[in-house]
Amino acid sequence: MELSLAENIRAFRKEWRLTQEQFAEAMGVTVGSVYKWETGQTVPELSMLVKIADFFDSSVDVLLGYRVKDNRISAIEERLMDCCRVRDPEALSEAEKAIKKYPNSFELVHACAQVYAFFGVGSKNLAESKRALELFEQAKLLISQNRDPEISEQTINGEIASTWMLLGEREKSIELLKKNNAGGLYSDNIGLMLTLELKRHEEAEPFLAEALLLNTMGLVDAVAGYALVLSARKDYATARQMLSRLISYLGPFKEGERADFFDKIIASMNTVMAHIYTLEGRPEEAAACLRAVLSTVRQFDAAPDYGIRSTRSPAFHRELILSDGLGATAADSIETILSLLENPELIRKIIEAGRAAPSGSNSQTTHLIVITKREVLSELAWHKGNLQQLIMKGRDLHEKESNGIIGFLFTCAVICNERICRHIFGMRHDYQAASEYESLQ
Repeated sequence: MELSLAENIRAFRKEWRLTQEQFAEAMGVTVGSVYKWETGQTVPELSMLVKIADFFDSSVDVLLGYRVKDNRISAIEERLMDCCRVRDPEALSEAEKAIKKYPNSFELVHACAQVYAFFGVGSKNLAESKRALELFEQAKLLISQNRDPEISEQTINGEIASTWMLLGEREKSIELLKKNNAGGLYSDNIGLMLTLELKRHEEAEPFLAEALLLNTMGLVDAVAGYALVLSARKDYATARQMLSRLISYLGPFKEGERADFFDKIIASMNTVMAHIYTLEGRPEEAAACLRAVLSTVRQFDAAPDYGIRSTRSPAFHRELILSDGLGATAADSIETILSLLENPELIRKIIEAGRAAPSGSNSQTTHLIVITKREVLSELAWHKGNLQQLIMKGRDLHEKESNGIIGFLFTCAVICNERICRHIFGMRHDYQAASEYESLQ
């Protein structure tokens, strides 16, 4: 607790425009006493403090400079964070006082354990790390109080393992991480420790490969999501830059010329890139992206392979089946993205790209991936009002290509007829659907 009595007496005296002599006379003391009060050499007795405060129309608390410290748990945690930010060792004494005050608070005990672990890094004194271990174990006993979804016994064990590493207990640290590596949570830590600390490179490689894959898939989701956030703010350049760097990063994962799972991911990212180009008003760039998307979709869906061993990840000792969670095929994934983006201009561009596709290409990967929600199709107003001509055009195109374009044209036509839409729902890829539509007119 810090007091500022000496400074306050001096400040009050000057505020009242009194000399030390005048103030001493008013208080009935010598000038020397006033001098010693203001320089902190002596402290007035309690009765004199009350007299001085009364003279200056203040309170004893204000005169002393005493401020009640906020000792709520959240405030204590904030003070601990502030100390750690500048590596102020005062955090350690603050942590001990907090633990004495709240010994059964999971939130505070865990926070104090993290403080000790932080100061244990680079410290020659192992006391901080040992104290951190004690507090982490204490926190585990109080885990039932935890309300933070990002903290669990698994994550606390990870913190304990890191602390064991600081104490030089490498094997103990790695074994604890392995026991708590559900979902590959600590594969990166395990792999790095094995190769850097213990030089066991062969043992490290599968863990590092798993970590690389998991972090790459997480990076894909994060970058795609962030690109959409940035495009919503009209920061198109940054959004495109992020996507371009991601696509460049994914390239080396490919193994040979054959399409693999990472091609499927790249096609999805190029679809998002095309979306951003349409928002920017750059149709040519959008069209180029979509042509690449359709080419990749055709190639992947012609011979799909979702296994990890088809990619450049030889370190996996077992086969893994990869999924982007968007669709069973590459076409399905692109269709899902188009539906979620709800960008009519993007729909038009992919239709144009599909029309320009080579003759005989697979219909579902050229045209029908664009047929999704009726709300999107309703934007294709240029198809309305000439239904019979659409059907005839579809028949004509059927002679030249697969029946996918008919499914596309037919679906555009039937959006004008709710009854037919219900009847034909789920059959939009079928040429027979067009005949049924015509016979019902």
